[in-house]
Amino acid sequence: MNKDSTSAFAPHVEGANVIHIGIAPRIAVEYIGEGPLVMMLHGIGGDRSTWAHQLLHLAESGYCAAAWDARGYGDSDDYDGPLSFTEMARDLSNVLDAFAVDKSHIVGTSIGGRISLETYANFPDRFASLTLAGVHARFGAFSPEVQRNFVELRCKPLIQGGLSPADLAPKSSAIWPGRTRRRTRNPERSRRCRGST
Repeated sequence: MNKDSTSAFAPHVEGANVIHIGIAPRIAVEYIGEGPLVMMLHGIGGDRSTWAHQLLHLAESGYCAAAWDARGYGDSDDYDGPLSFTEMARDLSNVLDAFAVDKSHIVGTSIGGRISLETYANFPDRFASLTLAGVHARFGAFSPEVQRNFVELRCKPLIQGGLSPADLAPKSSAIWPGRTRRRTRNPERSRRCRGST
């Protein structure tokens, strides 16, 4: 493993390691096990803890299982401006570089799946396999008005209630596969949600 720095943050899985990869932004990644890399990307209301049970199971099955906190989530650095899937795809490629692998099995749910698709579009040779869950792969095929309406409907409860995805996560964690721990870095994140289309 070629890691730029270690992290003081506690892992969600006993025996796992947490590292920070990169300089700016620093991306937090939790990993456990040895073998082929399986990289897991969380949804918009999650962080790496979403995958805690899967990390352990995959490690016990002979994989190096890893989950990141995307930019602005969990223990990763935030960034200024609107969401950029292209930059997040570069982040994922940099994470794979830090693990010193040419290819990885990539698993993405919701926005993590969207990031996976963008990564595949830019770095297709990095994928051993791709698993997507709850992804709107053809979102760009919708008219700009439909896209805008969809994003506004998704963001409306956050904006009206003054809530961020981190605020909603504890209420939703009972239905998510992993346990949840949140730390809000940027309370304006939910307001910038509109720029993600």
